[in-house]
Amino acid sequence: MPCSLSVANIKPKIAPVASIPIPGVFTPGGFVYQLSAWSPYPNPGFSWTITKNDLDANNRTAFGINATTGALLFANPAPYFLYALKNSFRVSVSVRDRNGASDNATLILNLAHFNAKPYWLPVPRFFTPAVTPGNIGTALSAYVVDPDIPLGVGEKLNFTFAPKPNGNTDNIFGITATGQ
Repeated sequence: MPCSLSVANIKPKIAPVASIPIPGVFTPGGFVYQLSAWSPYPNPGFSWTITKNDLDANNRTAFGINATTGALLFANPAPYFLYALKNSFRVSVSVRDRNGASDNATLILNLAHFNAKPYWLPVPRFFTPAVTPGNIGTALSAYVVDPDIPLGVGEKLNFTFAPKPNGNTDNIFGITATGQ
């Protein structure tokens, strides 16, 4: 006696995802990661949505998703990421098949450190009597700020004279790597 078997109401399954790196430089609306899902049905007609989006440093949504392909994207306008403030993000996504069955997953995205440029505070003029050996004034390190140093990511400031001409024509002055 012939019989037939039909499979119904089997939920799709989002493929497991390890943590996703976020590059320091990116394009607004640009590609972040390609999500994928499994279904026992041919042509499941997946529809992707973000159910919980994380916020950038300006409290705007940071990511978007292509509803048809499952491509995770940067928001447009571009999110503002500030490594010192927040460097890990969580985004919850859902995939639904044409039968209405769905699966959910939470993604963890880690922001890559992007080296922030150090900047100078106002440096006072230093005066010294002629032909007097010794340190002149406060070390230059007191007048420069590097936003990355408090992050503990291996930043170190080094001081040197600029290439000549630099005003030190007779090599009378010296400078240590720490700015003294």
